Amino acid sequence: MAQDQQIKDLKKLAKKIARAKRIEHHDALNIVAQKLGHTHWYAAMAARKNGWLPKPDDFAKVEDLLKQAHPDETVEMFGDPGGDRQGQIGPHAYSIEVSMDEVFVRGRGWMVHVPEAPSKEPCVRVTDKRFKVNPIHDPDFVTRALEIANAKAEQVRARIASDWPRRSTMPDANGFAVHPINGSSSDTWFCLHCDEKSNAKSVAANLWHCPHCSASPMDIFSSAWWLEDALDEHSGSA
Repeated sequence: MAQDQQIKDLKKLAKKIARAKRIEHHDALNIVAQKLGHTHWYAAMAARKNGWLPKPDDFAKVEDLLKQAHPDETVEMFGDPGGDRQGQIGPHAYSIEVSMDEVFVRGRGWMVHVPEAPSKEPCVRVTDKRFKVNPIHDPDFVTRALEIANAKAEQVRARIASDWPRRSTMPDANGFAVHPINGSSSDTWFCLHCDEKSNAKSVAANLWHCPHCSASPMDIFSSAWWLEDALDEHSGSA
């Protein structure tokens, strides 16, 4: 009985990883199995039949995976979900700030901004032109700064996804997803901002921002009612 509970506990951890990473549960199970030295989850279960059981150290390894995917939910200033807020890239110091779920990595004379919407490209810019020896002009430095900023952004997105219903991050077998704010369900979604139509998978993968224009989840609806209203008004005036 205790042995079965250990496997159940691994499955629960995998489920949390799946929510944070916005992936299928079976994919998360495979990630867990590989972390424990198996090629996939079915191989781990085959080993289980031959006497293998996860040890306390194995659970620690999986919990580390969860921590990487879903950092401490303690909300600090500006909504920062934990983690280091300062560091060095070579000799250059930087600080990280999370504001309204957008990530800002700043140093002397430079800044990297990663928007909340995964579809929006990060912005790299000079913030002080008086600083002549600005590391932001070094491509290798920019690559490292973007890695740091994007890693923090993924932590923020994992926190967001973990707070939503499962069907808001992973459509069901029929392609239907649930809007995380208004609770409506559909396999097709429309953007009030740009009028474009998207399937549920692409919208969910973009954290419910429009895949076409990156408009916020507040602009995403299961029907283009505003276009219907416009047609009704046009018909009425004809």
